[in-house]
Amino acid sequence: MRNKFIYIIIFYLMTLAVSSVTAQNYNPFNQRDDQYRLLGLKRAKEAFEINRAEYERQQTLFEKDLITRVELDRAKSIFSDAEVNYQQSLLAVLFEKQYISVTSAVKYHGQDGSKRVSLTLANTSGGTAEFRKLLNIDDALFRSLQPDVINNVYVSLLNEENAIISQPYEAKITELQYGQPQKIDFALLLDVDVVTVFLIYGNGNQRSMKIFLQKDATVNQVAVQSEQFSQEVGLGKKANYDLTLELFSGTSNTYSLEVVNLPRQISRHFNDASGQVRLRQVKFTESSRTKQAVLQIALPDRSTDEVIMDEPIPFYVLAIPNDKTDKFADAGTKE
Repeated sequence: MRNKFIYIIIFYLMTLAVSSVTAQNYNPFNQRDDQYRLLGLKRAKEAFEINRAEYERQQTLFEKDLITRVELDRAKSIFSDAEVNYQQSLLAVLFEKQYISVTSAVKYHGQDGSKRVSLTLANTSGGTAEFRKLLNIDDALFRSLQPDVINNVYVSLLNEENAIISQPYEAKITELQYGQPQKIDFALLLDVDVVTVFLIYGNGNQRSMKIFLQKDATVNQVAVQSEQFSQEVGLGKKANYDLTLELFSGTSNTYSLEVVNLPRQISRHFNDASGQVRLRQVKFTESSRTKQAVLQIALPDRSTDEVIMDEPIPFYVLAIPNDKTDKFADAGTKE
């Protein structure tokens, strides 16, 4: 009986010695872990597995009354620290691999005539499944950290001077999941063709991209605008209307310019932006989808039945695709 008692005491002391060596000699920290996060994660994972196995062994010894509750709690504390360190290392790697792409940025006209941008963002942090297999990470833990979700994405549109030109000034996507792009719609406070998309997401990651805006090709039209949309002109005088022509088309790039609803007694013609060269057609290119032109009209010297003093004359400027000009052959006289 006495020999058995001595054997148990010796075994217990040896157990404590092994536990002490394991806890003291294994140091998972390395000063380069912050720089090489994947290696730091592997180190943290190894420490987690070692301390988990040790905690489970200590639980078995406690159930057999071979160690005290204090010793079990100490093993549990060490295991918990290793688990937190492992999860933090995993999150650091996941955050480092987060990536957001702009898949489309389309400029279009709103129903109220405002210029708008439809922005599509995608979570392109692919490869998380391969990443999980590479490290042999527990499925439940990996899913709990939501590796395929980027949280709290803030988006703004900036001009060349990095001033916000979008309304809202900043839009938020609460969750951007992998494989599920999301659209955000902005009103442009400044009419531009190039914007900087500024993103803040995840744990403070930032990204900015200078993007040439696509035009909404589905409408197949040219938007015509003029700041001098209303003028008073005396008989025998001329008036100039500066025009901005912006292409929204994916099929046609050459357009004829016509004026609708002006009486025949009023002469009219289009010039280029310099006012020196007359225009009948405007051709757009991929790199130049906005053109400037001038409409010049001249009133007759005397009033007529159609040109009445102090009576407004509403008229319209049309940009017509070349393949449809025949339908507007009499555009100058149409009401």
